Amino acid sequence: MPDPSQLVAHRGFAGEYPENTIEALERAIELGLDKVEIDVQLTSDGVPVMLHDDDLKRTKGVDRSIFDIRSSELSNYNLESLRQVVEWGQSNPIVKIFVELKGESIRHHGVEASVKAIAETCKPIIDRCVFISFDAPACGLALPSGFKKMGWVLPSHDDITKKVCMGLNPDYIFCDVACNAGDYWNGGWKWVVYEVVDRNVAQELIDRGVDLIESKRPNELFD
Repeated sequence: MPDPSQLVAHRGFAGEYPENTIEALERAIELGLDKVEIDVQLTSDGVPVMLHDDDLKRTKGVDRSIFDIRSSELSNYNLESLRQVVEWGQSNPIVKIFVELKGESIRHHGVEASVKAIAETCKPIIDRCVFISFDAPACGLALPSGFKKMGWVLPSHDDITKKVCMGLNPDYIFCDVACNAGDYWNGGWKWVVYEVVDRNVAQELIDRGVDLIESKRPNELFD
């Protein structure tokens, strides 16, 4: 079965704790993991916060867009900034953080401004932060913006994305378990498969050459 070193906590230990919160990250580390993934959107004034959706309906029960909220209001909605995550990371020096910039913020703020804001915020621990996104142009800006490593989240698994991937040459490729990839392309990257909830599936993926397994319930994937 996979061991904790082969696991990434998806939005933290989000199966048991509120997703994209420092609590969920901390609980994942307590399980023995040393890799976590978070989602990032930008507020109306361009401050990166931990949030998957571009509104607060699902996670906070509030009908409000993140693009209508200023950074000074974050505490009103129990939202935690990327800067708070960086401060947490400084206190946890073994942790690697995969930071996913969401497409809605790219469209709202522009790709260059969005990547720059995240890179500047991550700067104190940027050696342990990996920029990831579905957006290929954003991934292309990651290393010039200061990140040491970058990962592309595949929008699909086909010949077109393979060609794009060869051009991007990411350090990590993220793929949804539902894509049922029959071919994990060879290259200088590591494969990460996410939304895995079954330990037998996790082990099968590792046996097929996947490097890391991402799960919201990492506790169910190892003994």
